Amino acid sequence: MRDPGITAAVASKTVHQSLPRRFGGALLSLLRNPREWKQWVKIIIAMVRRPHDATRWIRDRLRPQTAMESGLPWLSWASVDYLNSYLKPGMNVLEFGGGGSTIFFVKCGCRVTTIEGYEDWIKAIDEKLQELDLESANCVEFRQITLPDDDGEMPAGYAQQVHDGGPWDLVLVDARFRLECIAEARSELKPGALLILDNAYFRELDDAPQVMDGFDRIIHAGLGVARPWVTQTDVYRRATG
Repeated sequence: MRDPGITAAVASKTVHQSLPRRFGGALLSLLRNPREWKQWVKIIIAMVRRPHDATRWIRDRLRPQTAMESGLPWLSWASVDYLNSYLKPGMNVLEFGGGGSTIFFVKCGCRVTTIEGYEDWIKAIDEKLQELDLESANCVEFRQITLPDDDGEMPAGYAQQVHDGGPWDLVLVDARFRLECIAEARSELKPGALLILDNAYFRELDDAPQVMDGFDRIIHAGLGVARPWVTQTDVYRRATG
């Protein structure tokens, strides 16, 4: 997923700054906004809980990359590790919102269907796949459905895209209209399949556990790919029985 206000060129390329300038900017931000101290406390707690994530987070700060550049989903590191242990070649994956996740799924050998609202972002993803010599035509289907401004209504048929091509081994929800998407997706998951809900701490997603009632919920809160602060990705698993 990307911020719709950011062009594909900007979103897929990191702006590199010198190390002193980056840390100087962080210190200045803290002085101007004391609330950020709370965020740093959360970061320290997350580092203590998962030291390996601390190493990856520091590396990201020293050599920043976008999720697209790293070829990883823009999720918490804990959920990325979980996916690495779950995914197998040939799995059928649908994602609401593409990017680094698309690259990641293709590298894992999955068949990927990407629902994306921005034509320039689809082009950027496809160009990255070609740059990495990954044949997107054979493993990725892009479906563009133009999304409205932030206060606009969900386009007809957007969340219902999950009903075309399922059942799925995994559905990633990391774009707009997330509650509507997970409500439609729950019936299209294979036994034992996963639904991944990113930024699960958003207030507008408070009802997600009720929507996914009956699924096992695994909360992966902590540091994440290309994230300056602590994030949370929830994994819902359908029962195998």
